[in-house]
Amino acid sequence: MKKILINGFRGFIASNYLKKYKNKEKIVHYKKNINEISEFKKFIKKKRFSHFIHFAGLSRVNCINNKKECNKTNFVTIKKTIQVLNKL
Repeated sequence: MKKILINGFRGFIASNYLKKYKNKEKIVHYKKNINEISEFKKFIKKKRFSHFIHFAGLSRVNCINNKKECNKTNFVTIKKTIQVLNKL
């Protein structure tokens, strides 16, 4: 059985994914802020997983209201997350 790590599990797409696959796959939730890369690194060192699904991000409405935070969350943090995962 696959062990899947997901973040952003409270969003619309993630919640629908969980409804469909929660009984078919072992799913681990990353519940902290994805912008805190050092916390994410600690978490993935403790957990063993075979797949990572990134659901976290700010919506269009939040991006219109706060462009700086949107850039950090939706671009910079994803880039750093990919770099961390590539080092595994």
